[in-house]
Amino acid sequence: LCDALEQSSLQPCTAQWKVNGVAEPNMAAHLARCRAGHSQRTLVVHGRTDVPSFVLDDVSTAGTTTLLSIDETTDRAWSVEPEEIGVSRARSADLIVAPSVPAEQVFVALLDGTAPQAWIDLVAASTSAMLHQAGAADGLADGYVMARELLNSGAVVAQLCRLKRPSTG
Repeated sequence: LCDALEQSSLQPCTAQWKVNGVAEPNMAAHLARCRAGHSQRTLVVHGRTDVPSFVLDDVSTAGTTTLLSIDETTDRAWSVEPEEIGVSRARSADLIVAPSVPAEQVFVALLDGTAPQAWIDLVAASTSAMLHQAGAADGLADGYVMARELLNSGAVVAQLCRLKRPSTG
């Protein structure tokens, strides 16, 4: 959303930090663009899977994730495998959602715990990057544990219910 607002010139995004998932494997290409943004810290994330043509613009549970941490003066790149953050390695085929399944159904299944384990692990792994970048978790492994606890506790669903606007019908 911040990228869309910045590119449209409607309103600058003033986030202090952000996580930017990219499908493009050339992480260095993102340095200038991220430094030109309005956030103080950016974490660029690119995930690979066991199928070379199937990449993720997120933390991958089916292969290597490359991360690039960028702040105002420094940058650091590293890679992580799913097992290093406490996730069982998935097959890319297990991550695919059938086109006939509505997005709302996937969303609800993720929140109520009825989604396939591979989907829940992928969401928790991706959330780990946000929790780490926000400073709420010391690393991706800690962030993954926190994300799983949040999903399992029902706290996410409860917060969404509080945010739900009453119907005016």
